[in-house]
Amino acid sequence: MKKIIFLQALLFSALTNWAQPGYQVVETPKWLISNYQNSYTINLIGSDAQTIESVWAAQCKKAGGKEIQVAENGVKGFQNVFIRAISPEPLQVYFRTYEDTEQVSTYLTVWFKVADKFISTHRMPESFQPISRLLLRFSLDMEEGLPMDIFKSDLKRVKEEYPASKN
Repeated sequence: MKKIIFLQALLFSALTNWAQPGYQVVETPKWLISNYQNSYTINLIGSDAQTIESVWAAQCKKAGGKEIQVAENGVKGFQNVFIRAISPEPLQVYFRTYEDTEQVSTYLTVWFKVADKFISTHRMPESFQPISRLLLRFSLDMEEGLPMDIFKSDLKRVKEEYPASKN
């Protein structure tokens, strides 16, 4: 009997943990500008790559950033982005999205560069917490906006399928 209760509790906790979205920022080197550079990645559940890219780009512009051309495929970049919590100096911010069709989620990978060095916890140990908070807040903001996006897409589809008749 004790084994059955233990197994049921274990199964319940596993299902509960599996159902929770992964609000976790992962720091790892990823390929950028002909070398592996330190990056930060977060999984955004329920959002598509285009929406994430446009919202992230808008936030970079709002922070004073100016778009720059990047030679890498799919990577976008901004210079002179001011995020005081991360650095008092202007940043270069590079980002890319990767879609995971099985989980209906998108990964956002971001690289932050100050002067000529990419930010990492090895060089700037105090930087992980503000970067992590920034990406987690972005993730939650995207999640909160998702119901409105669904409503707008449903409304658009209804208008296309049932256009107003002209009498």
